[in-house]
Amino acid sequence: MTDLLKLGKKVFTMSVVVVTILWSVGVAALVPVVAVAVECPVLEAGDLFKIPGNTAVYYVNADMERMYFFNSEVYHTWYEDFSGVVTIDPTCVAAYPSGGGVSYLPGSVLVKTVISPNVYAVLPNADIKKVGSEAAAKALYGDNWSKLVRDLPDIYFDVFDEASGELNGT
Repeated sequence: MTDLLKLGKKVFTMSVVVVTILWSVGVAALVPVVAVAVECPVLEAGDLFKIPGNTAVYYVNADMERMYFFNSEVYHTWYEDFSGVVTIDPTCVAAYPSGGGVSYLPGSVLVKTVISPNVYAVLPNADIKKVGSEAAAKALYGDNWSKLVRDLPDIYFDVFDEASGELNGT
């Protein structure tokens, strides 16, 4: 019986040692990591998406590039609400390389840089054209044209391509 008692003590001691080791390193460290495959939605040109935990909204252009709306005002010149925006996993973003920023909807606002008095009309394809005078601005956008002017930091102004010539309202 003493051999059985010795064997019992050994088994008990070994189990305490094993449980202590498992507890100290964590059982999870011994379980192999299983990668969870994320199902990425297939977006099409014209789709809008965002990523969880990020407020930025992106537009997928015809070249399947993601284009960002640099603020809510720009977004709202194009869309009334956020009902068409889908949320995708961050691992899916790489399928859509950066295509730059989205400009204001053509005709919705006038833009200028913070450091210059020149005012520009927003045209299709993110082109801008200098408004030649206050009279031209009034003729094209009405008496309250100045309320449409948006001062943009240079970094956001880079979204636009300046077309040659001026708009003179005739």
